[in-house]
Amino acid sequence: MDPLKAAEEQFERHDFDTDERWKEFRDNAVTTGSEEHLKRVYFRRYVNHELPLKRSQSTQDNKDDLTTRSSNSTQPSSSVSSLNWRSVVNYAQSFYRVFVQHLRRSTNSISLPRAISTILCSFQLLTIWKALLFLLDQSKKNFLAAFQFALFANIFSLLHIVGVPQMNRQWFQSLVYQEDFAFILYCFVQRSVMPPSTVSLIPIGCRSMISASELLSTLLPSISPTLYYSLSDLFQFILRSRDTVYLLSAITEIILFPIILFRSIQAPQNLFSLFPYSFFLRLRFNFSSHAQLAWRIVNSRLEPLVQNYMPLSWRPYYYRLKNFIRGLSRL
Repeated sequence: MDPLKAAEEQFERHDFDTDERWKEFRDNAVTTGSEEHLKRVYFRRYVNHELPLKRSQSTQDNKDDLTTRSSNSTQPSSSVSSLNWRSVVNYAQSFYRVFVQHLRRSTNSISLPRAISTILCSFQLLTIWKALLFLLDQSKKNFLAAFQFALFANIFSLLHIVGVPQMNRQWFQSLVYQEDFAFILYCFVQRSVMPPSTVSLIPIGCRSMISASELLSTLLPSISPTLYYSLSDLFQFILRSRDTVYLLSAITEIILFPIILFRSIQAPQNLFSLFPYSFFLRLRFNFSSHAQLAWRIVNSRLEPLVQNYMPLSWRPYYYRLKNFIRGLSRL
């Protein structure tokens, strides 16, 4: 039996009304076509990749109308007006379907609205791009731009989670519990530390990479299925490595504290960044399991090195510094 015909028959028999995965895909998708086309994209991706991606029904109707109008161009003007009116009706029906889909997505409490998803994804990609440019040219402008875009991304994400700012204790408590709030503070601190530290780009790069992969996995299937299929393995690999990436970010955050401390000796103005950064580490330790694990890993790796290689006369200073850092960040 022809695989295409078999796929078409399987598509016709598929019960989309009871398919919860389809409903989630439809609510998260961004499309300018009809629901029929979106069903084909979903079916081709998750059920049978042999199904061809045909034109949406509204586009096909419009194409038929144009063909009919061109073939009957010599008919009276009343016939042409009738065809034009039919085309307008088809466009109106297509717009109505797209509007209903957008309204359904916007009122869905699980997924981000399309506009916020697009803005967040743009900020995350720009953060990664500016960080890569800084690695290539060591330009302070690109360094500051990377943190600027990361700051905007965290603000948008935080406001989506906690809602419109309110002057009450409950709202502020919910604000502090979010990782986005901690990384807003992180962006402010790292922008003020001079000279710029390349290592400080690792945490925002890690978070941007994970967030961008999640958002693109949602947006790309309906925007460009071909591009999504070519990048889907990369997205899945990044998302499977989420815990490792977050752990790398948490370890880097701990390493940055002594860097800021020593740079405060070189440039006293960096002292103003030391205490906000210690508050950032405290938030991370209290509300992030990755940060807690990172502290244990750093301690387990440093202790054998200190015992085996550090001179005895230096060890008291090491333990004082260690207790000072832990005291500031874990009170």
